[in-house]
Amino acid sequence: MLLAGCDSGLAPPPPSPLAVIEGTVYYNGPWPHPDSVRELRFVAMRFVPGSALDLLLRFNELVISDTLRRFVDSDTFRVVIDLEGVAADTFRYSGIAWKFGPGLLDWRPLVVYDRPLILRPGERRPIVLEADFRNPASFPGSP
Repeated sequence: MLLAGCDSGLAPPPPSPLAVIEGTVYYNGPWPHPDSVRELRFVAMRFVPGSALDLLLRFNELVISDTLRRFVDSDTFRVVIDLEGVAADTFRYSGIAWKFGPGLLDWRPLVVYDRPLILRPGERRPIVLEADFRNPASFPGSP
């Protein structure tokens, strides 16, 4: 009777389907005027965007952090991604997005992480970014 109650013995629990990207962004140099730094967020994309319009059209392929603090020396971010049912997910373009104006498309990359992020269920990926408003990143293919 005791053996009938054991179905998997002492096997470890299944891994969590959640993966985490967490990091720190360090801001170098002066901050622009407050009106031109309306919002900052970490964004990870499953594609390489050509413009802010790509972000809107493929919004379902983005992972976005909460709003980051402005006018500080550094801040941290954390995004949790549910990878239930997949072996891995690849984010081809990620970094800090900067909302510089009031319009829906007034976003640009401030700093870009230098390689794709490949995440598997249960993984935690720490990253560090250094941002400089005097030398912001640009969308691939932009002049």
